[in-house]
Amino acid sequence: MFDPARSEYVGYVLNLTLAQLAYRGTPPTPRLSVTNADLAAKPYPTVTLTDCPTAPASWKVVATAGPPPTTKTSPKAPPPYKATVTVIFYEKRWGVSKMTVDTSKTCQP
Repeated sequence: MFDPARSEYVGYVLNLTLAQLAYRGTPPTPRLSVTNADLAAKPYPTVTLTDCPTAPASWKVVATAGPPPTTKTSPKAPPPYKATVTVIFYEKRWGVSKMTVDTSKTCQP
């Protein structure tokens, strides 16, 4: 991963750790598709992927210590959510540079 995606991800993992939370169960199965590829893009070749994973039947956040986690906000729609990922070719390797998740509606494959 590259920044800004890398710093967002590291921050997310740090927050889970500090709150003593972890994911348990079977994660959603990805259903990726390439929506755009611009191998001549400057400054970096770019590929855009979208994902509408299977609904997360048993994938949930649990407390590793202390009381169960509370939900501060609830999404407008149930999962799965469409994720859009931008991957770039930088320093002789491909990596995620940006990822957004649309929680406003349930995605359809």
